[in-house]
Amino acid sequence: MQKYKLLSHTADLIIHSESDSLAGLFASALDGLCKVMFHNDLPENVVSHVSEEFNIKSIDCSALIVDFLSDALSFMHSYNVIAIPDGINFPNDKNCIFKLSGIPVDGFDDDVKAVTYHGAEIIRNDNGNFEVNIILDI
Repeated sequence: MQKYKLLSHTADLIIHSESDSLAGLFASALDGLCKVMFHNDLPENVVSHVSEEFNIKSIDCSALIVDFLSDALSFMHSYNVIAIPDGINFPNDKNCIFKLSGIPVDGFDDDVKAVTYHGAEIIRNDNGNFEVNIILDI
C-alpha cells in the first residue's frame, strides 16, 4: 500500500507520504514531488531517454529520504524529465541505492526550489506503516 496527499503550508508545500515499506515510502514521496512539478498524467508508451544510478549515504533514514528527493529534483531539473524510480534498495538504514529513469516533459507546471530537512522524520504509525512529512520550498 502506497499513498500520498499534498497539504498546504505557509509559503511551502508539504508532502505527506505513507507506505507499508521503506522503499514504498520513498517512491510515494517521489510521486508526490513529481505531481507538484507536473500536474498532468504522463503520456502512455513514452520511453525514458535518460537514466542514472545513485548511491547516497546520510546520517539517518529521515535525512536519507530528503537526500533521495533532492537528488531526484536535481535529476529532473538537469534533464527536464519526470523521475520514475527503478529499484530502491537499502543496504542499511543510512544508505540508499537507486536508479531513476526520466520521462521527458516540455516543462514543469510548478517549480520546486528545494526539499527541506525541517520536520522530516520517518515514523511508524498506529497501523505499522512508515509515514513522513516532507516540506518543499516552492
